[in-house]
Amino acid sequence: MVKTRRVSDIQVCLLLLFLIGLSAFFLSKKRGEIEEVLEKEMHALKEVMDKNPFLEQRMKSIMRKKVSP
Repeated sequence: MVKTRRVSDIQVCLLLLFLIGLSAFFLSKKRGEIEEVLEKEMHALKEVMDKNPFLEQRMKSIMRKKVSP
C-alpha cells in the first residue's frame, strides 16, 4: 500500500508566494514590470484567501512570526 501525503492549504499558499517571487524575478526586466507582475499575483492570492478566512488568518500569523524579532 502506498502512503500519500495530504498537502494543506497553507502549504499551497506558501508555494504560491514563492512562485510569485520567482515569476516577478524571471519574467520582468524592469522595475515597473516587477511591480505589475507582483500586483497581479498578489491580487490572485487575495482572491483565494478571501474564499477561505481560516487561511487568511493562518497566513497573517505566519507573517507576524517571520517579521517579529
